[in-house]
Order: sequence, then C-alpha cells, then structure tokens
Amino acid sequence: MGWFSRKIKVQPPYDTLSVEQQRALYFLLEYFGQFATVDLWGVGINSIKSDAINYLKKATWYLGLAEKDVELLRPYHQGIENLYNTIKGIKNKSALDFMVNNCYNLVILSEGNNHKPAHDAFYNFWNSLGYSNDEIFTITRKYMYRTDI
Repeated sequence: MGWFSRKIKVQPPYDTLSVEQQRALYFLLEYFGQFATVDLWGVGINSIKSDAINYLKKATWYLGLAEKDVELLRPYHQGIENLYNTIKGIKNKSALDFMVNNCYNLVILSEGNNHKPAHDAFYNFWNSLGYSNDEIFTITRKYMYRTDI
C-alpha cells in the first residue's frame, strides 16, 4: 500500500444529522441537479441527465430515503430559502464539506445556458453559509475523485 491507496472508503457523516437535515441536503442536491439538463430532441424540452439521475439515486441511499419518500416530501422541500434555513443549523462541518463537493459535482454536469446560473447559485448558496471561494475550491479539490455521495 502506498500513500495514495484508493481502497479506503470514507463513509460520509450524514448519520449524525437529524432526519430533517438529511432531507434538506437531498433536496439541495436535487435543486442543483435541475441545472444538469439536456435538450433531448432540440425542441426546447429539457430532461435531466442520466449521470445526475444516478447521482441523486445514490444520494437517496446515503441519506436514508426511499424514492417514494422523495416523491411524497418534494412539495414540502421546495425553495432554496427553506433548505437554507435547515442547512444553516447543521453544525457538522465534515457533512457540509461533503455536501459542498456533491453539489459541485452536479454543477459540473450543467452545460450551455445552464452553467452560469448553476455556478452562480452554487457559490451564492455556500458563500451565504460562510464558506469563502477559497474554501470551496480547496474542498472540491480534496474530494475531486470521490464518487460516493
């Protein structure tokens, strides 16, 4: 084994969060996932990319949600302001760091006209929670090749 062994799996610390906080983190991912769309037939009808869908499916498992729970809870977790108020109460810095990276991974999937609004929304959200642009850059580089949520 060397210094850069990839065999060590780091389990994200979401189990220390309340159920409401876990739900807020999932719907935050879903919010940034809406920017990762593609125009399928060239007629202006956008569909979420399959990579983003797979990422969100993984997130349901990591955050302890069933897909039917997501469908039932979605109307109650709309709006970035509601999510902000819940996420602002999270004191677990490592959970927030993981979520910074996860949101960034979805922002990376945005293309064309969606990229600039996704990028701006991402930085505005995390800056409002007290993260500087340098901290965000450091976190995204630290977790760059992680595929777990």
